[in-house]
Amino acid sequence: MIRSITDHRGFRRLIVMAVAATLVLTACGKAVETLTEKAIEAQTGGDVNISDDGSSIVFESESGSISIQTDDDDATGSISGTDDSGNEFRVDVGGGEIPDDFPMPVFEPSEVTGVITTETSAGSSYIINLVIDEGDADSVLDFYEDWFASEGFEVIAIIEVGLGSLLAGSNTAAAQVSILDGPPVEVLLSWTPTG
Repeated sequence: MIRSITDHRGFRRLIVMAVAATLVLTACGKAVETLTEKAIEAQTGGDVNISDDGSSIVFESESGSISIQTDDDDATGSISGTDDSGNEFRVDVGGGEIPDDFPMPVFEPSEVTGVITTETSAGSSYIINLVIDEGDADSVLDFYEDWFASEGFEVIAIIEVGLGSLLAGSNTAAAQVSILDGPPVEVLLSWTPTG
């Protein structure tokens, strides 16, 4: 179960650990690990242990744990963790392939330039980044507005920011389509389960 940030006391500590992980990934050596542990402990007030095996870094404290893993191609990776209540999360970052279980259709022609998948106890959430031709912006909005209607989603808002955005929801999910002016013109598809 994911709780709101205001109800999540350990969230700040996990964020501090994630930021520190980024620093450790760019450096090496036991001295860096020790200094990073001390810096996190000073910010969180707790004991922190860091381990680095070359392809992943694990931070552990009484507030939970965070593991950051890079894949062999260094273009993709994941961040996973557990908070002090045992709630688990996973975020997969990078790549240019739509996950097989992504529930929305992908407008064509487009180029997939980024995929973020977040695994929680509620299910999979996605953010997909596409690049389209500038002249296709209106067609994209029409395409997704029609798809939402056919799938029983209610369009909650049409926002005229950038080249336009649609917010839609159903009993099982919330979705958003946003078109960002370019160049290049980008489409962000967002899907979050609500059940």
